[in-house]
Amino acid sequence: MFCGEAPGRTEHIYESPFMGESGHILVKMMTDAGMFMPSFPGVRIIYTNAVACTPFDDETQLHIGTPNKTNIDNCRQYLKRQIDYYKPSNIFAIGLVAKQSLSKLGADFVHLVHPASIMRQGSKGNLDYTSNVLKIKETMKKWQKRNK
Repeated sequence: MFCGEAPGRTEHIYESPFMGESGHILVKMMTDAGMFMPSFPGVRIIYTNAVACTPFDDETQLHIGTPNKTNIDNCRQYLKRQIDYYKPSNIFAIGLVAKQSLSKLGADFVHLVHPASIMRQGSKGNLDYTSNVLKIKETMKKWQKRNK
């Protein structure tokens, strides 16, 4: 399970997590980690967000903001229900909002730097990108050993 922060503009339009630029980078990270290779058969990927609704900054719904504590607290049970329903073997918290929410639930997860943060860093984001790929690869190798 890949748990992001909240829907962005593109995700709001398509009503699905990770449909925008961050999603493209996430899929590239997953590909670079080998998740789509035959060596990981039976992998089921779930995408979700810690905050289910798009956190608009204003009433005109033109500007999307960062989820606040109220957004996060109001959606925590929604996230818990998803975890209970899907029973994921691994959870990746993408960004600080996901990390905070999953921590409050007591969930076991691997924290990844959010792809949007990596994009904002420019070439300095390469280290975070590489670190994310290695964390995904390591987690999937552990999963593979448990499921042999």
